[in-house]
Amino acid sequence: MTAEWLLQFIRNPHFFQPRTPMPRFGFTEGELRDLVAYLLTEFAGDEEAVPAPAEHVEPGVLERVGREALQRYGCLSCHELKGMASTGKIGPDLSRIGARQTANQIRESILAPDARVAPEFEKFKGIMPKTFGDQLTARQLEAVVQFLAARK
Repeated sequence: MTAEWLLQFIRNPHFFQPRTPMPRFGFTEGELRDLVAYLLTEFAGDEEAVPAPAEHVEPGVLERVGREALQRYGCLSCHELKGMASTGKIGPDLSRIGARQTANQIRESILAPDARVAPEFEKFKGIMPKTFGDQLTARQLEAVVQFLAARK
């Protein structure tokens, strides 16, 4: 499965399965590319082979979207992040999270927060909402993941 195949399938699912009823997806081009990058990362297991999400976006946009999502969804009320107003100590400090975790691990921590919990935060297991996968757009999720992965 290649990025181009996934892009074509999501843009026009009937091209590959002409007789099968399939939904039309209402993604913007940016969301579509973010979704493809996520799927390739998730199923290939090789981040190096995956094109950077939203590579067509102007420089600085992913960082801005990531920062805004972290603030909008209340992440900084439980996590510290150097350079951003934060109040929390319930979750791990995210200031250097990219030095400790890969982008895939960060993504997993957002989507399935109880899958792996740092030993010093075991007593807070179950507190982080498990709804971010439903709340964040693909673009926001990848922006947060890339923003945090760059914190080294």
